[in-house]
Amino acid sequence: MSAVDKTIEAFIEHLRYERRLSEHTVSAYQRDLSRLNAFLSERGIASLRKLAPSQARLFAAGLRHAGLSSRSIGRTLSAARSCYRYLLREKQAKINPFDGISAPRGERKLPNTLN
Repeated sequence: MSAVDKTIEAFIEHLRYERRLSEHTVSAYQRDLSRLNAFLSERGIASLRKLAPSQARLFAAGLRHAGLSSRSIGRTLSAARSCYRYLLREKQAKINPFDGISAPRGERKLPNTLN
């Protein structure tokens, strides 16, 4: 198990046992953070602490290019921000590289009219 895997697993355990989030929410966090983990391993980044803000922006852009919906991108970025907030509290990171990266605006659909 890599250092990134261990860190993400510790965060997931925090969500599950300390914050007592529902199992569906926890599994959504796991899916979203697995995208970040894949991004890090593709680039040879061995620790979440080594992710720079420019690389976090590249990750966000990659989500857009992968064709994910704006809601999925927003949820993934929110999970990453939340993970880094946890790392900051635990003094395992010095910065949150996802601060200042905003999710794309969601599509707004017009409501159906009633006859």
